[in-house]
Amino acid sequence: MSLKEIIYNYIKSQYPLPVHKGEILRKSVNEWGYESETAGRRCRDLEKEKVVERVWFDKGCVGYRWIPQEPSENIPIPIKDEPIKLTAGELLRRAGVPYPGRV
Repeated sequence: MSLKEIIYNYIKSQYPLPVHKGEILRKSVNEWGYESETAGRRCRDLEKEKVVERVWFDKGCVGYRWIPQEPSENIPIPIKDEPIKLTAGELLRRAGVPYPGRV
């Protein structure tokens, strides 16, 4: 499986939450065995193919979210015109992911 497919499947599995780019880069190095620069290029490739969308977080950080190809009643469709105003910590808290400093 190519890195692009791995990233695509990971972003899709996290829907409707966006995935912080730093998380993708960290996973690419630590878990998938690729360089972070390559993972960044693959994220941009997926965005150009219009299968994921870029999401801006506070402080200029970027993340990516899967775009459903066939809208469904059960899947909330994100509003692209409004930026998400969450810190990375808040996003992780909402997703139920443990992070340093969380009790």
